[in-house]
Amino acid sequence: MSSPKGVTTMAQVQTSNKAHLVAAAHKLGSSEKSFANFLVHLTNSIDETDLSHYNIDEFLDIARKTHENLGKRQSKEHSITITPLGDKHNTHIIDVYNEDMPFIVDSGLGAIRACGADIRLFAHPILPIKADGDKIEVLEKLEDGAETESLLHVHFDPGLSPDAVKAIETEMNNVLVQVRRSVVGWRPMLEKLGDVVRNYRNNPPPS
Repeated sequence: MSSPKGVTTMAQVQTSNKAHLVAAAHKLGSSEKSFANFLVHLTNSIDETDLSHYNIDEFLDIARKTHENLGKRQSKEHSITITPLGDKHNTHIIDVYNEDMPFIVDSGLGAIRACGADIRLFAHPILPIKADGDKIEVLEKLEDGAETESLLHVHFDPGLSPDAVKAIETEMNNVLVQVRRSVVGWRPMLEKLGDVVRNYRNNPPPS
């Protein structure tokens, strides 16, 4: 069933926001190619309903600040940046850059919710990047010589506690450390378990 003439539906607003952001990225030109690619990856990873609560200029500013945080982390570590959006809802934005690995989304969102925060928007683009000295360029797609970078981008209302934001940062850091240890450690554990099984088969205990 079509909408009455002159009435804009929520679906049209949502689609328009995503389309406008992608169109804005395509207009940036070669001088901002990295940010343009970043904006497309970020926009495409956001649920349309979440994005409908922002105007285009507001979200472009948010995306630029998030893009500026790319490349701050040290190798084999993660970086966490939390900034207030300054709106009436007390929304804060957390940007978590990390190596691409399993469990980041569920673990990261769980860490935020565990502190009593309400999540308003989240995105998890896997960014194809190429480093040129200290400069990191976001590519349109993965290519030879490129790497991937995980971004967990979340907008949340931390609640009324004055220590809530710090608690969220601490919890997120602890969770990401545990995720890294689990991801790094699971293969050696499987190999050790395989050795035990093979040893048991080759040298079964006396019956």
